[in-house]
Amino acid sequence: MSDFTPSEIRAAVLGQATHRFQKIAMIISKVMLNSEITLPDYAIHEVVIDMVSQGELASQGDVQKMRFSKVKLP
Repeated sequence: MSDFTPSEIRAAVLGQATHRFQKIAMIISKVMLNSEITLPDYAIHEVVIDMVSQGELASQGDVQKMRFSKVKLP
């Protein structure tokens, strides 16, 4: 599908995340606009979900719904 590794996507997401909660959709939009990652939003969303499960991001709400949940750096 793409030549982007999960670690490159994770780095792009971490580059947009802050210590304040932000909607997942906003972070994904920022990744798509401010990096060379040319994946569709749902692909980046899957990486964000995995980052939450791994403890790389803290979450609020149901992370399956990117418009209605938030994440931040732990």
